[in-house]
Amino acid sequence: MFLEDTALSLSWSRQEFSGLDFGDRRLNDRFIDVADALASHPESTINAACGDWSSVKAAYRLFDNEKVSSAQILAPHFERTVDGMSAYRRVFAIQDKTYLDYTDHRSTQGLGSIGTKSQKRWGFVKHTTLLVSESGVPLGCLTDKVWVRDGFGVKDHKSKCLEEKESYRWIEALSAVKAATPEGVEVIFLSDRESDIYEFFVEAGETPFVIRAAQDRCVDACVGKLSELVRRQEGVGEFQTEVARRGNQPARQATVRVRFTIATLRPPRRRSSGAEAFPTVEVSVVWVLETDPPDGVKPLEWLLLTNVKVSNFSDALQRIDGYKQRWQIEVYF
Repeated sequence: MFLEDTALSLSWSRQEFSGLDFGDRRLNDRFIDVADALASHPESTINAACGDWSSVKAAYRLFDNEKVSSAQILAPHFERTVDGMSAYRRVFAIQDKTYLDYTDHRSTQGLGSIGTKSQKRWGFVKHTTLLVSESGVPLGCLTDKVWVRDGFGVKDHKSKCLEEKESYRWIEALSAVKAATPEGVEVIFLSDRESDIYEFFVEAGETPFVIRAAQDRCVDACVGKLSELVRRQEGVGEFQTEVARRGNQPARQATVRVRFTIATLRPPRRRSSGAEAFPTVEVSVVWVLETDPPDGVKPLEWLLLTNVKVSNFSDALQRIDGYKQRWQIEVYF
């Protein structure tokens, strides 16, 4: 069985990185050897996976070589992901951000803050787009950006232009996936509250998205805020959903009520540009709220924004079921 598994991993490595070219055949072959070793022992350290000291040294020389870059390594994988997308009529593109914590690797240089000043955590920030089928089958990543923060926290000052802000990663990834999507494939973007950026909605255009709202945005002048609008709507149905264990709270079944409406989001006013710089954006709003949470437990609540029209309870359930696939990137991380 071990030999069969090893043969499969060897085949995968050579297939996954076909087309890889560092401009040196020896480097190409060494990279495949290292990929084979890590694929055969995915839970091991580099030292343990490589087996002997000469192989370990060869691996680290590879990583230190100036000819080797993450962009070159990822390019063949992105191509395989696009190939995989072509087999489906519709796929989900799930964006999220995570942190690579190197705080305990005290000799590692070039790290940035990944928390507050009091937390004193150090490492890298990583923003990824994972593609999955409608049934949740992972197809691969299509964007993957890693960077180092300067200072503590996110310094997205209003005086900065959008391209200088960390929040721009969401829009940048959206544009990259749209450009790479094969003809005939519909991509629906899923993401959590950090992507609730007005420019994200504008960039998406007619490209479908379902995101969880973070901002209580201004809507029609006679209504006021998004929260006021959605609370006026009557419930259209209920369903049960699984709530994962969180901290000392056990997993549970939650009964949630669904409301929906249509909203026209009013453009924000930026210091760097007037409201006239942005068009209004029409979205469907789906509000999911737990009806009877356990004592002392915060009710499950999702306020979802989508540019896919919601006309009835069935449409709302489809958008909700789609958003549930966002958990796939949490599993990946």
